[in-house]
Amino acid sequence: MFYQYPRHMGGFIWEWVDHGIWAQDDDGKECYAYGGDFGDFPNDGNFVCDGLIFPDRVPSPGLIEYKKVIEPVQVEAIDLDKAIFKLTNRYDFCGLDHLIMSWSVSADGKVISSGSAPAPKVAAKTSEQVTIPYSRDGLSGECYLTISFTLASEQTWAQCGHEVAWTQFRLPVQTVARPVCSDDFPLEVSEDVLSITVTGPDFFFIFDRVYAKIEQWNADGVDLIDDGPILNFWRATTDNDRAWDNAKAWRQSGLDALQQRVDDVTCSIISEGVVQIKAKTHIAPPIIDRSFECEYTYTIHGSGHVKIDASVIPHREWCDTLPRVGLQMELPWEFERVSWFGRGPGESYSDTKEAGRFGLYCDDVDDLYTPYIFPQENGNRMDVSWVALTDKRGQGIIAIGKPTINFSAHRFTTMDFENARHTCDLEPRDFITLNLDYRQNGIGSASCGPGVLPEHQLRTGEFQFSVVLKPYSADGMSAFEASREDI
Repeated sequence: MFYQYPRHMGGFIWEWVDHGIWAQDDDGKECYAYGGDFGDFPNDGNFVCDGLIFPDRVPSPGLIEYKKVIEPVQVEAIDLDKAIFKLTNRYDFCGLDHLIMSWSVSADGKVISSGSAPAPKVAAKTSEQVTIPYSRDGLSGECYLTISFTLASEQTWAQCGHEVAWTQFRLPVQTVARPVCSDDFPLEVSEDVLSITVTGPDFFFIFDRVYAKIEQWNADGVDLIDDGPILNFWRATTDNDRAWDNAKAWRQSGLDALQQRVDDVTCSIISEGVVQIKAKTHIAPPIIDRSFECEYTYTIHGSGHVKIDASVIPHREWCDTLPRVGLQMELPWEFERVSWFGRGPGESYSDTKEAGRFGLYCDDVDDLYTPYIFPQENGNRMDVSWVALTDKRGQGIIAIGKPTINFSAHRFTTMDFENARHTCDLEPRDFITLNLDYRQNGIGSASCGPGVLPEHQLRTGEFQFSVVLKPYSADGMSAFEASREDI
């Protein structure tokens, strides 16, 4: 049934429809309204519209994760070499004979072989061993076996072919790296009091000594970075962070107001084709007596690779956990095409990643954003081997994990999300914010349950991590080939 009651209250013109309260602010921007937007007091804020589906009935990442963790078929590998698996039927009453079991073997995201058969007749609440006739002969790269269970016929609640369960296993296949000798591409170095310039065969790289970050990096006439990277410890607080007092502790520690002071920058010529820049910095709140003593090491290779090693040592007392540890940078606005290998297609975090299927994914940066009704941290992808951001011509930058990274990319800044209360508060920037995270604190369920479990907490301590950045063109080698160049 559809009801429409135009109202003007609390700064919004709004109407009640069958899926939520769709509102329009005084500037004509549309969003969903929630408790407190109508002059109502007391209220529960956005508590009743932050569930498993959004008001427009689109499944939230939470619902997709929920489906995965309660799926009725569980598969365990007994012997991958012999293709022997243990199937457990988690149904209470029915067998598995209403399902089709399918499998596929992929290498670097491309399906190499596949097959299907009726699912074994495993009785409810029992397990059986099965052999799945897959082959991994001649495989190389990042290889996965994916096993899926779908409906064999139409049901009252779903169509034939609907997937009810799936699992993946990484296959132990050796990947051969392609060696690259940096000395084959000599570098020139010039220094002054403000910057260090490194020039290669088809790029130049300018490092800002005052702010300890890249001032300009241009390859083949394309500027790769607008600003950064810089170490980042803050994330836009989630509903769960705010409910469990994580946000309060983080703010009291000053994590939302960190500033970087540069203590020392040095440049060394390692060889004809390798230059190293070290920057020691002090990252701290403006008035609180605690800090992170940090060091960046940029190793610039004539081949175009830039390896960044980051180290973090906390001084004095901090809160027990941190929101995140990683590098944040701003990329050109036109780097809107994103491809990656890792978990996807949707967002994933350390305690909400079971539904993240390993594969090769491509998307526009706008589609990486999860439009939570109350804006907050969103769009992270975990266990990523590499991520490339390019313009429409396929030119841009690739970030390679050592061995993996988390990434998120948005047209909004972290503080844009933190300060917004509705999606209509967000104004796209003229750049892309790229986060390359070593780790993030888990999500938990503290809006209406427990906080982050200990094994998913990002405990404050010393950190060391590395990432490789490289100019990238889709017209040249593939992203997989670029990620496997051994420097």
